[in-house]
Amino acid sequence: MAKRLELFYFDLVLNGWANANYRYWAPALSPDNWQSAVSVAGGYDINPITAVHITDANGFPRRAKITVISRPRKIGSTTANEGKGRFNNVFTDFQNVRLKDPATGAILLAGKIYDIDEKFDFRYGTSIELDIRDSMEELQGVKTGGWPDKAITGNSTTRSAMIDDILTGNINYVNSSIIATGGQNKQTTSLRKQESSGRLEFKGNKTALNEIAALAAEEPHSAETHEGFQIALAAEALDATETVLDVDNLQLGYANAAAALADGDHIAVDAEIMLVSSTSTNAITVVRGVKGTTPATHDDNAPVYRNPGASSFGFDYHVDPAVVAGGFGTAAPAQHWNYYERGMRPESPATYGMTVKYPASSSFTADGFNKLMQNDFAFNAPNNEMYTDVILEYTERGSQVKGDGSVDSGVAGGTSTAKRRKFERLDITGSAGQLVVEGMVKLGVVSGSGLANINAAPEFIINPATGDANKGATNTSFFLSVNDYIKVENEIMKVTAVEASGALYATVSRGHFGTSTAGHADGTIIYRNPFGDPDNWGGKPFGETEILNADDTGGHTAGAFGVIEYQSHTGGSGLENEDPPGFIIVSPFESSGDTDAMRFNDHMPESSVTVTGSTLSNTVTTLSNPRLSKTVGLKKTKVIKNSTSSDPASLRRQVVSVLSRDGQTGTKRGEFKVSGYPYTYIDAAAAKVSRSTNTITFASAAFADNNSGTTNDPRPFGVLVGDVICEMDATATTMTRFAYISSVTATTVVYGGAESDTIEADGSYLGTALDASKPMRIYVPLRAGHVIRAVNSLVQVDKDHLVTELAYDEGNGVTMTSLSTIGQNDSAAIFRPNILKDVNANATKYGFEPSESTVNFSDVNRAWKFQGTLTSTDHNTVAWAHPEGGAFSLTSADGRYVYSIAAGNTLDMDADTEYVLYFAPETDDDALAKKKAIDYKEDKNTLTIATMTSVASGLKAHHSPEQNISFTGGGDTGIMADPAKLLAPGVITMADGAAATPSVTFAGSAGSDTGIFEYESGGYEYLGITANGVVSAYFGENGRGIFLYENSWHYFILPQADDTYDIGSASYQWDDIYATNTTIQTSDIRLKEQISPTTLGLDFVNDLNPVSYKWIKKNKTRADGKPKLDQTHYGIIAQEVMETLKKYGVYSVKEFGGITHDGGEEDHYGARYSEFVPILIKAVQELSDEVKDLKEKN
Repeated sequence: MAKRLELFYFDLVLNGWANANYRYWAPALSPDNWQSAVSVAGGYDINPITAVHITDANGFPRRAKITVISRPRKIGSTTANEGKGRFNNVFTDFQNVRLKDPATGAILLAGKIYDIDEKFDFRYGTSIELDIRDSMEELQGVKTGGWPDKAITGNSTTRSAMIDDILTGNINYVNSSIIATGGQNKQTTSLRKQESSGRLEFKGNKTALNEIAALAAEEPHSAETHEGFQIALAAEALDATETVLDVDNLQLGYANAAAALADGDHIAVDAEIMLVSSTSTNAITVVRGVKGTTPATHDDNAPVYRNPGASSFGFDYHVDPAVVAGGFGTAAPAQHWNYYERGMRPESPATYGMTVKYPASSSFTADGFNKLMQNDFAFNAPNNEMYTDVILEYTERGSQVKGDGSVDSGVAGGTSTAKRRKFERLDITGSAGQLVVEGMVKLGVVSGSGLANINAAPEFIINPATGDANKGATNTSFFLSVNDYIKVENEIMKVTAVEASGALYATVSRGHFGTSTAGHADGTIIYRNPFGDPDNWGGKPFGETEILNADDTGGHTAGAFGVIEYQSHTGGSGLENEDPPGFIIVSPFESSGDTDAMRFNDHMPESSVTVTGSTLSNTVTTLSNPRLSKTVGLKKTKVIKNSTSSDPASLRRQVVSVLSRDGQTGTKRGEFKVSGYPYTYIDAAAAKVSRSTNTITFASAAFADNNSGTTNDPRPFGVLVGDVICEMDATATTMTRFAYISSVTATTVVYGGAESDTIEADGSYLGTALDASKPMRIYVPLRAGHVIRAVNSLVQVDKDHLVTELAYDEGNGVTMTSLSTIGQNDSAAIFRPNILKDVNANATKYGFEPSESTVNFSDVNRAWKFQGTLTSTDHNTVAWAHPEGGAFSLTSADGRYVYSIAAGNTLDMDADTEYVLYFAPETDDDALAKKKAIDYKEDKNTLTIATMTSVASGLKAHHSPEQNISFTGGGDTGIMADPAKLLAPGVITMADGAAATPSVTFAGSAGSDTGIFEYESGGYEYLGITANGVVSAYFGENGRGIFLYENSWHYFILPQADDTYDIGSASYQWDDIYATNTTIQTSDIRLKEQISPTTLGLDFVNDLNPVSYKWIKKNKTRADGKPKLDQTHYGIIAQEVMETLKKYGVYSVKEFGGITHDGGEEDHYGARYSEFVPILIKAVQELSDEVKDLKEKN
């Protein structure tokens, strides 16, 4: 059995951390009393914890409820302190406590007590229940009412810096001393500055944690590979093994790479993502191929992006225990704040983190990376709902009106207006370019010296050839408008004039939103709309995006009909075949003076037309029936209510999520369990370890990962301050001593504050430094916010999963952790952020993510119709064709995917060999293929049709369709899944069979002699079960018996698990049980605890009331129709026994095993007469003693 968690509490008398195990009775005190201790004293080493429940959820404080025994030294004693519980007056509200796992030394929770309840447990006696929460709980009790607003100028402050202000009290917010924000565990992963200008308003009496959650939720989240900023170019070509990347051509005003990057950042070059270990000037040392990408070669001048796709899992935060000193006298440190990107802990879970697997193969062994998933699991995909249009209700503040009456569209006004706007989707077959609804976009570069100085209103040339807006533009008006904002390096400018005919000049005013005017060289990158969301559809307010015009093809009236709100694809044709199809989302014009934009005019496309944008003349082509409401002949509207349009990007996301209409979800929710508390751990052999004072250095290839790789960097595995480094014995299996990590680098960890800051495996403090001649192990406990790999072949899951909630339970000798996760159903899954809610809720709120452009065959929820026949033509050949010959269709049940399959056959299959018939469109999109089952590997690119086996000549080959395949074309495919093909009344008749040749057999039976058959004897019928050709059981007809046979050396009928199941219950009893011998009750001392002499004896027996009685017969006849005997019985009355027991201090069936009762009012009482035998023995012994005394007196 695993060691139980240990409770430490900071004792003010000791001025140190006391271990609850060691609280002892100290007879040397005056008077004698219970005493706290930091090491074994008075012979006491008794763990008082009987139950532990730890919960950890995204965005919430970590919490534990524990129960400790607090029995007195002597019950009822009047001697001073002897009647006082072991932990009376020990615990107080807000006392610092820790929960430690003695098996690893890890601190699973460091926090304070928030509630103390005393209770009585019939099993353990007086107990105390403690409610413990970590430091984040204190942020829930601090309200923001009355806080000063924070001044935010455009592009000036990251969200993580704003959270810093809230925590550290730079502007008189929380001024927290209980949370450390300067430690190594803090991850400042904001990708961009705050877009809006003005002030961040702290109003509404929200808690500090609410404000932090809202800021975290606003971080950008996108699947775009290059979501982060381009910061540089590769200075040389890079092969797939090099770990140092040299860069040049720094962007965004950075002097060098060291200024642009911090340790722990991510960079992307082409499709590969790398982890930054360290940076020296322009040389970046990296870990290659993280986040599931593969190391690859890269060309000179390849763009280098910072924090690419950084929020594909969203952003999160929590506090770590960060216990770094082992000494008992060290006061509780401030807990380390973590603000980090979900999915980065650890890097690439299949390589550096934990994989939870089910079912395990026979060779499966749990280790530092791989854990066994228990039988109780569920993986569910959210359902989807389809709408034809969306109505958004919101308030808009408009633009700022200056004193001279002019309008500045870059600053929000002060008047709120209630508005409604309708959104509808138009499906498209092709597009040429991007319609203008973008956020911040690269326009091109400065051409010439027009911005080389700090002139107040310069005119300069823009070269759009390397931009993303309109590379072939011939004048500036194609991609810029007056009053647009642009960004050049760190300066923001406002466009005051553009050239509209044959030139690429623009005129600007300088240094807006608090930025400084500076000179900018030829070739410097220019960005438009720097306040827009970096998603390509976020920045502009509703009604201010590009006007769309429909042409007059197909009998349609040409003219403008609305404005663009979103475009799914930016180029190419055949978009109707994408998954999902290409589309744009549009809204109507807003009438002058009207607050509603709810009605499209008659230019709204109803057929295939070309739609042209008014700004850049980019186009899209609609389908012949582009509007769903017209196609299906009805409308289904989704109404979204929001308070403000200050973040149009967020509102657009919600609209798009509803109208994307993806039939399949990209996510799955997981609920499963692992035994014990889950850790990842990494081992370093003694030869790979060296020590200097309290710094442990790891040599090259010190750690093996879970993908046959090695590294000496502990950080990709998720190692942080406060984690445990253990010195192991020479066999690397048993911990001898451990210490807490105080800092982590690319090749080292530092523990504690000195080399002697260690703890022995037994919990004592000997101050012995970690021995570098021994192997070392680092434990990383799993937390909510970590990402793991979930593998379950039964439900076809093999993807990364984000842990959204973790619940650890310990009690009655069993330890188990329940995990709630959200994970990828396929590689298109994206995870949205949460605002103090389960991430699942927001994944549903924001809608379902687009699936891949090709069908995911591994989706078990997608059924398929095989509209042909599958027929065995002889003993070793199976053929397929249309019922009338030739090709046939293979169609998904939802009708989204249709494939034309050519007729064919397997040709000759090897004798007695199982084959798989499958469809792999990426290899051949109009033919089926076969492969030996032993060589077949199913994945998302292959659809399994059936399994097939050749048989003896003269018979027909066997074939068995997959469960999600329904055959609608006939053939000898067995029972049809198509209801129209079902038999009526559905009778299937088979041969009777025999034990050696059963009628129904199973594919896994090697000799086809395990199954079910019909048997007759003496005119009676039986259902027989046979295993390996030998009868296991007969189930007889009414009036006959059930006969069980044992065909092994052991003549047992066994339960599935020891000490788990009952036969019958208090209310459903067997009538008579016939046996040669009596039942045997286990009585092994190795299975017993708390053994003590019985206090019940002769007096108790004399108080019992033996009776004779007859049963009230529920059934007067036996099952064979014969009458039951009306016998007289002798015994006791269970309820009378319970009343008698109260005289002896026993008040519950939990305290006396001789009486049973399930607890319900309708449940019957029972008696275990065998439990009375020891009491009778005690009574006889007492009588014997009395007789002996009498004899001696006489």
